[in-house]
Amino acid sequence: MELTIILPAYNEESIIARTLSEHLTWQVPSDVDLQNIIVVDDGSTDHTADIVSDFATAHPLIRLVRHSVNCGKGAALKTGVSSIVSSDIIGCIDSDLAYPPTVYADFLIPFHRETVDLAIGNRYHASRAGLARYPLIRRIASHAFRHAARTVIPHPVSDSQCGIKFFTREAAEFLFGRLHSTGFLYDLDILSTAVACEMRIREVPVVMHLQAESALHIHRQILPVLKEIIRLRRMRRSLPPQSIIRSEWLAIHSDHAGTASSS
Repeated sequence: MELTIILPAYNEESIIARTLSEHLTWQVPSDVDLQNIIVVDDGSTDHTADIVSDFATAHPLIRLVRHSVNCGKGAALKTGVSSIVSSDIIGCIDSDLAYPPTVYADFLIPFHRETVDLAIGNRYHASRAGLARYPLIRRIASHAFRHAARTVIPHPVSDSQCGIKFFTREAAEFLFGRLHSTGFLYDLDILSTAVACEMRIREVPVVMHLQAESALHIHRQILPVLKEIIRLRRMRRSLPPQSIIRSEWLAIHSDHAGTASSS
């Protein structure tokens, strides 16, 4: 199984070196061929790109892709997916070590044991440990957003905004190729499409490790988040009917399955 990891990064100079070091020392499962660790620098104004460039020079496994201006997390991941040369599975993970490489094996298991298109993190699993290390205000904000998002854009996924998601390559190319929300709510966009296409989604329990270096200012995010949710809902109403999008996916998926079975 060939695997590529994509790390979107914006002004992460304080932690990106540690992130890459942990990836380089990750004990990759024996049945996994790690192709690349792609860092998409999304127009950082600090030294993030310089640090990644130094790592890439020393370690061919690491690749740096740059945006000249900040385009948003969704746009960064779309760029990363489009730059992949060869891979069966693509992991899209926050670059701040909220989800360290040691948990990746849990996300690869469904692709070995089941026929799935996506494996996505779920911080709200039964043990309630996923957000245990969150400050109270962030836990409240996270739960509030979760319910608001599911009300405005209905979907059955427990944790749409979890920053770790693994895709088959064909699912990633299909979803990011039809991405309309290029910012921090890209997750809602692609998951809405995935659900409409009846893609096979597996949720994987995960604990988020909050990093002090990657602080989020909740009070600055509330209004932009609400505006983006409303904009995304309006935009999705103007898209082709779900049946058409589903037919496009099934056609691509069946063609891929036929090619794989004949090879």
